[in-house]
Amino acid sequence: MGNIVTGYWRVCREFHCKEWTDGAVIYDVASGDTHHLTCEAFQILNLIHSAPCTHEEIASRVLSSNTGPLDKEARMAIDRVLTHLLELGFIESINH
Repeated sequence: MGNIVTGYWRVCREFHCKEWTDGAVIYDVASGDTHHLTCEAFQILNLIHSAPCTHEEIASRVLSSNTGPLDKEARMAIDRVLTHLLELGFIESINH
């Protein structure tokens, strides 16, 4: 699949959503499918929806409460969310 850390990410599908305290449900307008997302995944999807973002921009905004550099586990968690959103077809990688 390539390196998930490089490039920009943008939303490439229209969706509707409903958020709760423990996550969100996303309705894919094109397919009619619904998907449950964790709070973190929904936060990342919303961030990318507002404007194309790099992996580093996502990490700095999502993990802004951390005062130190991102550890390997935090980076891997973001990679997993991006991979999941990519597999669902909600985001795509672009060169900016």
